[in-house]
Amino acid sequence: MLAVCLVLLLGLLAGCGGGDGDETEITAGDFTGCWEYEDYDSWLVVYEDGTYDWDWEGILTSGSYTIEGDELVLDEGYRFTLDGAGGLVDSDGDTLFASRLPDDEDQSGGAAGIEDFIGCWEYEAYDLWLVVYENEAYDWISTTDSYSGTYAVEEGELVLDNGMRYTPDGAGGLTDQDGDALFASELSDSGSDGDESVDEDIFQSFVGYWGYDDYDVWAYIYDDGTCEWYSSNGTSISGSCWMEGEVLRMELEDDTVMEFSLQGDGLVDHEGDTLSWSTVPDNLGENDWGDEEDDWYYEEPTAGNGGFVGCWESVDSDDWLCLYSDGTYEWYSEDGLVSSSTYENYGDEICLDMGADMWFYMGTDGSIYDEEGSWEMFPSQLPDYLR
Repeated sequence: MLAVCLVLLLGLLAGCGGGDGDETEITAGDFTGCWEYEDYDSWLVVYEDGTYDWDWEGILTSGSYTIEGDELVLDEGYRFTLDGAGGLVDSDGDTLFASRLPDDEDQSGGAAGIEDFIGCWEYEAYDLWLVVYENEAYDWISTTDSYSGTYAVEEGELVLDNGMRYTPDGAGGLTDQDGDALFASELSDSGSDGDESVDEDIFQSFVGYWGYDDYDVWAYIYDDGTCEWYSSNGTSISGSCWMEGEVLRMELEDDTVMEFSLQGDGLVDHEGDTLSWSTVPDNLGENDWGDEEDDWYYEEPTAGNGGFVGCWESVDSDDWLCLYSDGTYEWYSEDGLVSSSTYENYGDEICLDMGADMWFYMGTDGSIYDEEGSWEMFPSQLPDYLR
C-alpha cells in the first residue's frame, strides 16, 4: 500500500513538473483594448488585427505592431510591457491603465471630445490650415492671409465662431460641414499655443507704401494680403503677398515674384535693393501716350521736338530704353529694370542722367545713337515679360 501511495505522489509531482518552461505565452490579446496614460492626456488603442491608433496630446497617429517576447512593439519604435497589475508600462517608464476614448465617455458640456481636435489640420483639396489650441482658440491660415478666433465643442463637433463645423472622420482626420476632408499636419512657422497668429505681427510691419531708393518704383502692401506695383510711367499691376518665415513673398499678376525683408526702418528686396517708407507721387502716370491698350507704354518716335519719346531696342544686345514724355526714362535688360531717372530734351539730342551724363542723338534713318558710338537703338516695344 505504501508503494502505491509513493507511485501516485510521484505522478502528481511529475504533472506539476518543472514549471519554468511552460509559462503562459504573451499574445496580442493581452494588449488589445484602449489604454490611457496616467500622466498625460494621451491614449493608445490596440486592435486585434495588428494595428493601433495613438492620440498623443492631440497628435493622432496610426500604424502596426508586433509582439516580441513579452513586449508590444509599435512600428515607430515604442515598446510596452504588462505591469502585472492590469496596466502597461512604456519604454520610457510611463504607466497606462485600461480606459476608454473621450468620445466613448458619457460627458456633456463644451469640453467633450476636445482632445480629438487639438493640433494642426490641413485641407486635402486646398492650401488651408486649421490650428486648434487647448485654450479654445484657433488660427485659420491660407497662403495669403490668416486670422484667429475661438471655438467650442458641441455634441462631438468642433464649432468655430465663424460658423464652420468639424467632426472626426474615424480615420484620424476631420471633415467639415461641406464634406471637405482635413488631415493631421504641421506648420513650419506656427507657434505652439493660441496666443500668436502666424507671422501676423511681422506682416503688419510690411503694410503700407514703399518706394525704391534708387528707382522710381513703388509698392503698396495692403493688410488683406494684396498689393499694387507702380512705376513712374503710370503703370500699375496687382498681386498678392504672404509671409514665409520673416520674408514677405510677393507674386504679381504677370507671374513676377519678389521677396522682401525688414532692414532697419525700411525694406530690402532679394537683389539687395532698398526701399523706404514713401507715398506714390500725385502726378504719377500723367502722359500723352494715347489710349491704345496694348501699347500703353509706347509711342511711335517721330523726328523733331519730342521725337525721342517711345521705346527703343538695342541692335546688338537685349536692352531697351523707354523714354516718357514726363522727362523720365527706364532702362531694361533681359533680366528686368536696370535703372530709371530723368533726361533732358534739347530738340535733336537728349541727355540721360545716369550718374555720368549719357547723350543720344536722332539719326537720319530713324534710329538713335549715343555720342560714344556704343549704342544704336531702333523703335520697338518692350517685351511682354518685362512689362
